[in-house]
Amino acid sequence: MALEFLATSSESITYQQIAQETGLKSPKTALSKLKKKGLVGNFGDNRWTISAKGKKQLNEQLERSTSQPIEKPASVVAGEIPLTMEDVFREAGELLFFAGDKNKGRLDSIVYYVGEIAGFTDPIKIWNALCDFNLTPRVKYCWLQMFMAKATPWQRMPAELKEKYRELSEEMV
Repeated sequence: MALEFLATSSESITYQQIAQETGLKSPKTALSKLKKKGLVGNFGDNRWTISAKGKKQLNEQLERSTSQPIEKPASVVAGEIPLTMEDVFREAGELLFFAGDKNKGRLDSIVYYVGEIAGFTDPIKIWNALCDFNLTPRVKYCWLQMFMAKATPWQRMPAELKEKYRELSEEMV
């Protein structure tokens, strides 16, 4: 949605204008994800434009939609960006403990740190990164369970983590 709106303008646009015109609740997040993919550019002072790569991708999407009568998934039609592993990890943290503006900064810090230190693929590395924060073993374990259930439902919690959780829980009693 933001990409399409940026494609309609020959001038750079602020994220506030994008929010107003597209109805996106968090255009900063959408723009950040598009920037990581190289589809938009930020030219300081909160000014955004579509990149050549973004125009090319948008044109390809339009060509496919006119040449293929197959119905697209709702997320593609709405212009939403698919969830990344980071988004799933953040969402699990929000649902578990960090909901609301009061905890947003702390959640952002934890998600960034875990992403930089461990990535979002190995549960043991994620656990070890979470150990650097003052979280109870129960919060860490539940966060990992929720994350893994959504991100990798075929993968089970490693026995090593179950054992670490059990040991830490017994120490707290």
